[in-house]
Amino acid sequence: MSKAFDITTNQKQVVKALGRKAKKHIPQATKDAINATAFKLRKTYMAQAKQKFDNPTRFTVNAFKVKKATAKKLIGEVLINDIQSKYYKPQIEGGSQPRHKGSYVVPVEGTPLNEQGNLKFRKNLTGAGRHVRKTKTGWGLYSKATKKKPSQLLAVFKKIINYDAIFPFYKIGFGLVQRTFPKKMKEKLKYYMKKK
Repeated sequence: MSKAFDITTNQKQVVKALGRKAKKHIPQATKDAINATAFKLRKTYMAQAKQKFDNPTRFTVNAFKVKKATAKKLIGEVLINDIQSKYYKPQIEGGSQPRHKGSYVVPVEGTPLNEQGNLKFRKNLTGAGRHVRKTKTGWGLYSKATKKKPSQLLAVFKKIINYDAIFPFYKIGFGLVQRTFPKKMKEKLKYYMKKK
């Protein structure tokens, strides 16, 4: 299931602070302000992904999408796509992630990865001469030795992976919305009041 940050507003408080002339523009201005804030948050999440993760793929950076607010439903969402959410969840929450069947195949530094950040040969681990053998701490996947290059460790097998919470998804969201939404709301109201 994808993770999402909701952008909402307390319309009653906004209405109280405005004159009668401005009140009729509230729904449209609110919708536009929420959506402008949502797209800015999406852009910020993408920038943060580039900073927080080591050499992230486009697949990782482009994990976020916006579900826009409407005049009837004044809620906007910035979501992480379902497929990328599986990767982001431990980065957001941290902690241990056990695997109930089999093991995690964890690439070591320098092993080639695909656009999704996975092993290029994930579906055929022991193809092309690759083989599994014991390491000092468990089991590992090794490349085939050649005349020019010795066998190298490509990945290790783990039952549990421990993650640090390195992507503050909600903290980023709350901070940006608090700073951005009021400004966007003023801008949109000013625009609609001038227009009509």
